[in-house]
Amino acid sequence: MIFSPIELLSFVIEQICQNRKSYVKNPDTDFKRERKLPLKDLLMLLIRIEGNCMNAEIAKAFPDINQQMHASAVIQQRDKLKPEVFLQILRLFNQYIPVKRRWHKYRVLALDGSKYQVPLNRKGIYFFGPNGRDKLTGEKAKDISMVVFHGLFDVLNRMFLDVRLSPAKGKGNDERTAAIDILHNNALNDAIITMDRGYDGYNMFEHANRFGGHYVIRCQNSSNAIPEIRDLPNVEMDKWVHMKVTTSTKKKFKNSGYRHIRAPKKDYGKDLSEKTKYQRWDFEETCIIRTRIIKFQLDNGTWEVLATNLRKDEFSIKDLKELYHLRWGIETAYRDLKYTIGSKCCHSRKDQFIEQELLAHTVMYNIISTLVDQITIEAKPGEKHPKKVDFKMATVAVREFLFHPGRQTYEELLMIIKKHVHSVVSGRRDERKIRPPTLIPFTYRISA
Repeated sequence: MIFSPIELLSFVIEQICQNRKSYVKNPDTDFKRERKLPLKDLLMLLIRIEGNCMNAEIAKAFPDINQQMHASAVIQQRDKLKPEVFLQILRLFNQYIPVKRRWHKYRVLALDGSKYQVPLNRKGIYFFGPNGRDKLTGEKAKDISMVVFHGLFDVLNRMFLDVRLSPAKGKGNDERTAAIDILHNNALNDAIITMDRGYDGYNMFEHANRFGGHYVIRCQNSSNAIPEIRDLPNVEMDKWVHMKVTTSTKKKFKNSGYRHIRAPKKDYGKDLSEKTKYQRWDFEETCIIRTRIIKFQLDNGTWEVLATNLRKDEFSIKDLKELYHLRWGIETAYRDLKYTIGSKCCHSRKDQFIEQELLAHTVMYNIISTLVDQITIEAKPGEKHPKKVDFKMATVAVREFLFHPGRQTYEELLMIIKKHVHSVVSGRRDERKIRPPTLIPFTYRISA
């Protein structure tokens, strides 16, 4: 009997419905009475939602015209629901999925953020303000709203394990804050977490050392780098370093080689200028941070620095290069989440609804990824390159299966997905095209 992640989703949603009071605003009244759109159907609608307008989504989800409701009815039901329900569905779903692939007995996880430009809401928490200046006129650009999606991703098993959403600016909304929250809310003793530049720093190193797992962090290697890394010579090295830091200005610490961290001892709120820069430090007044620093040169001549707590006798420089290269899986996952699953298309400008859809799309990603993982592509004689399942066509097939239950069996669904494969050419490289996040407006949707 083939395990079905779609049946697992139904099982998890049933558990959520039985404990609905934890996930609604008014536990005594919300979803208590029988409605045309009960909680179970609402959750399924939001998980399988696409990029069409809401009325088109309703028509596709409920082919029987007698079961269809107005978009306003969906909005009223959504307003009762806490976005956290989809994060709980994600966690419950993941509990039942076995970990098939490891690297040197460890799970390989990546922690990174991705920005979403969402419909403008000047009263919402995700209001960003003017997005720079117009290139032609030099005047301030239009106001925008922006969400940062912080994801913890299993790169070998292709699943999101945890998510945090935050505004793109404001105090306490940086990548490190979200990363620290994720680290301390997940049991990751058997995992190695990889992080890109932007996460390094004294506070992050110490949190990573204390949370109980292993880490590999790519460090900045410029004038903005922390001094112990910035001052390293451009030679290949692999050594343990001890960074002595303190929040005290006492002379005895300075004379003992401690580096002062400008971390405020209390929150001054809005009394300080926005230009005032402080470092965050969550530990004792004095601390010695121990980490392993690896510096090496790439083929193009640039130097890179990795910080880790993995042992030298277990992992060489070559192993760490291979390990960090695996982190790229989270970048392709964000591409699939945004454009294949369709999380760039929001159906509301309300903060609560935007959070619901982003988290619901993450659940959908894990369902499809788990299903694709069950398909084995056998190599044919004479094939030059291995094959893999086309994630985009798998998404189309799974959504059709969900929208039309009973039309085909689960085994037939797997056979349909297996027909759509493409070659995997190793060693391919393409220059990364970095573009600012853009908005897909409500009035420019393809509704067919």
